[in-house]
Amino acid sequence: MSQKCPVVLRFAALFPSDLARYVLHEERRGRGSEHCVVERKHLNRLNLIGNADWKERLDLEIAAARDENFAEELAALKRLKRKKEWLARGKEGPKDPWNATEAGPLREVILTVNKDWFETPSDPSKLFDTAEKERRESEFTARACKWLASRFGDMVVTARADADESALHLHAIIVPWVEKTSGRRGTQRLIQPTSHPLIKSYEAAQDDVGAFFAPLGLRRGEARAKARREAKGAAEAARKQVRDAGGSEAAAQAAWDEAMAAAPQWVQHKPTHIWREEEQDRLDRKDRELKTQETTLAAREVAVQAGEKKLTADKTELDSQRKAIRAREDEVGAAEAILEVMATGAVDPAMMDQPDALDRLAAGAPEHHRRVTASTDGALGLRQRLARAFRSIGTRATDAAQKEIADRLDAAVRLADAARAFRDSLMAAIPPVLRDRLARQTGDAGRLLDEAEAAAGRHPPLGGRPEPGSGG
Repeated sequence: MSQKCPVVLRFAALFPSDLARYVLHEERRGRGSEHCVVERKHLNRLNLIGNADWKERLDLEIAAARDENFAEELAALKRLKRKKEWLARGKEGPKDPWNATEAGPLREVILTVNKDWFETPSDPSKLFDTAEKERRESEFTARACKWLASRFGDMVVTARADADESALHLHAIIVPWVEKTSGRRGTQRLIQPTSHPLIKSYEAAQDDVGAFFAPLGLRRGEARAKARREAKGAAEAARKQVRDAGGSEAAAQAAWDEAMAAAPQWVQHKPTHIWREEEQDRLDRKDRELKTQETTLAAREVAVQAGEKKLTADKTELDSQRKAIRAREDEVGAAEAILEVMATGAVDPAMMDQPDALDRLAAGAPEHHRRVTASTDGALGLRQRLARAFRSIGTRATDAAQKEIADRLDAAVRLADAARAFRDSLMAAIPPVLRDRLARQTGDAGRLLDEAEAAAGRHPPLGGRPEPGSGG
C-alpha cells in the first residue's frame, strides 16, 4: 500500500468474572458471535500463548492468592500483637487479590490492522492471489505474539488469533501479578495493572507498539494525547493573551474554545464484551433493515409488475379504442362521401353496393368513386348497410304508394258502379222517348267511364257491355 496503515492497540479492563464471556466468544458460542463467518472458523488459532485450561489455572491461582494473602495478613497482625485488628480481620475472611476499583484488574489486549492492509496486494495484478494476504496475516500474528511475550512475559496467560471476522486480530489476557511486603500485611500477592509501564501509560504503549511493528510497514496510531496537550497549551496561551490585553473573561474563554476546537476528541474505548454486544445489536439492526428493504423491494416489484400488467391492459384497451375511433372516422368519411355522391345524383344510393352501379360511377365521376370505395372494411360495411337501407326504404315506399293507388282505384270503381247503377235505374224509370234522348246525351260520359274501368283492369269497354234497358 502507498501509505502506511496504523497498528491498532486496545486495552480493555476485565474482572475475572468477565472471562466466562471471553471464553464463550472464543468458542463462538452465545451472543456476540453471530457476525462471525462460520466458513472461516477453522482459520482461528487458539492458545498461541498459554494452554487450553488457562482459565481454570487462573481461577485456581486467584483462589490460592486470596487464601495466602489472608493467612499472611493474619500472621503479620499476630506478630504485631494487634489482637483486636486480628479478630476483626479474621471475621472478614479472605479478600480478592486486587484493589477495589470500578475497572477490573485484568487487561484484555486487542491487536489488529485495517483489513485493507491484509487484502490489498503490493502488485495490483495479483488482486485475487491470496498468498500475500496469508503471508501478511502470518507475519502480523507472529509479530504480535513476539511483542506480547517480550513486553509482558508470564503475565500473558492466553492469546489467540481470530480470522473469521472482518479483519484478522489477536486477543490476549494479561494478569499483572506483583508481590508487596509490609509489616502490617506481610507478603501480599496482588493483581495490579498499573505496575506495568505500558498499561499505566496508554500513550507509551502506543509508541512502543508502533515502533515494534514498523518492520512490517505499519505505523503508530494517531497521537491524540500529545495533540490534545499541544492544543491545550495553545489554548492556554490564547486565553492568557486575551486576558493580558484587557479582554473580558468571555472573550478569553472564546479564544480557549476556538483553539481547542482543532484538538482531536477523546476516544472512549469500551470493554470488549460491551463492544461485541453493541456490534451484534448494530448488525442485527442492519439485518432487520436489509430484510425490511427486501420486503419493501419485493412489494414494490409486485406493484411494478401489477402496474406493468395494468399498463399493458390499458395500452391494449387504448389501441382498441384508437382502432375503433379510426374505424368510426373511416365510416364517417365514407358516409360523407356517400352523401356528397347522393347530392350530385351520380348514383342511386340503393345501388352503391352493386358492381355495375359503381362501374358507372367510376366512368362518370372518378373522384366520387375513389372516395366512396377507398375505405376500410368498416366503411365498406357502412356503404353496404346504407345501400340495403335505401333499398328497404324504396321498397316500403313503393308498397305504400301502390296500396294507396289501389285503395283510391277501388273507391273510384265503387263510385263508378254506383253511378252506373243510378243511371240504369234512371233510364228504366223514364219513358222510352226520353230514354233514347238521354242515352245519346250521356253516351260519351258512359264510354269514358268504361274506358277508365278497362284501364284499371276491372270492366270491359262500354261497347262490350249491354246497353241500359236492353234487358241484358
